[in-house]
Amino acid sequence: MKNHRRVFIFLILLLTAALPASGPAAAGKGAAVANDPAELVPATAILYAHTAPVEKTVGALNFVLNKFFAGKAPVKAGKWREEFQSKTGIDPLDPASLSKAGIDTGRPAAAAFLSGESDKEKMLILIPIRDGKKFPLMFVDILKHYNQDKPAADLNPVITPYKNHQVFRMFKDLYFCSFDGYLLLAPAAGLIHSVIDMRGGTGEGFLAADGLFLDYTAKRDKRNHLDVYMKRDFIAEYGKGKMKKEERLKEGNEKDKDLRDGGKDGPDNDEDVPDKKNEGPDTGMKKGVIPGLGKTEMWPVDYFAAGVRGEGKGLSLEVSMSMIPGDVSTRIMEKLFKTGLPDNLMVIEKPLAYYFLSLDLKAMDELCGSGDKTLE
Repeated sequence: MKNHRRVFIFLILLLTAALPASGPAAAGKGAAVANDPAELVPATAILYAHTAPVEKTVGALNFVLNKFFAGKAPVKAGKWREEFQSKTGIDPLDPASLSKAGIDTGRPAAAAFLSGESDKEKMLILIPIRDGKKFPLMFVDILKHYNQDKPAADLNPVITPYKNHQVFRMFKDLYFCSFDGYLLLAPAAGLIHSVIDMRGGTGEGFLAADGLFLDYTAKRDKRNHLDVYMKRDFIAEYGKGKMKKEERLKEGNEKDKDLRDGGKDGPDNDEDVPDKKNEGPDTGMKKGVIPGLGKTEMWPVDYFAAGVRGEGKGLSLEVSMSMIPGDVSTRIMEKLFKTGLPDNLMVIEKPLAYYFLSLDLKAMDELCGSGDKTLE
């Protein structure tokens, strides 16, 4: 049930986010409306995804499904669309249907992954809505209809007031609240509380005012249908979570082996028991090391960015990274790699993918012969 809820929320976000940038609709009489979802995302976000106008985004999504996932993927997507529409009366690929359901198709939506100790307070989803007072109950109704064939699911919401706002909880770990023109969704109430607290104060501490994010915003292509901003810290967080999962699996396998070899108390000889304080994959992460990737604090990168857009009958993907100014690795890459396309580039008709890399060999020779100790 838990996986179904997460898939449902993700698809709702994907299909209703990135909506056309016209003037904001009313979120309730006299209610404040955030112009950009980044204004409601804490600056502790280490991954932030946001979208572009829904008419173009839906067209690009259909193109991707039919062009690059021929076979089962489009069929499954089509069946899910039919199932969702038959249960809720909403067509997730029709902007007019979404607007009628209470989604504000004039503003963008977003999702963020936050840095933090607790796994329960890391994901935040923001969906633009037209009426902040009515939509939470409409969303409850959508969830009830979509899960109507799951008798074991508890479909009765628990509503808790917090500073003049109503925080809803459904199932075990789905919390949502209408706030400043958006529906905030999170796996823990504490994250929603923190957004309300910060917004009610000085307004500082949000991603929209973060220096690195402002640099990314100024450089990204505004024509993209989907953009992703990822700080270097996200790689470390992801690696840490993956390694902890592997450690738990390893411990589970060891316990199973102990039960087979010596009963529930394990080996008779205590000297055979490994010291888990000094072993296991988590030891490396405490030093900021990810196997195969090295020490993340040594990377000369501030953030990575990716943008996707559909152009005619094609799909464009842009990937970039912002390197730390003055770092020795940055200086090497600036000298070594050439930008732009050369005049003698080989032309291939209708390529599925085209990879191109240009190196300045003269600069490489100069760097190797410079005797600069910092390059070692």
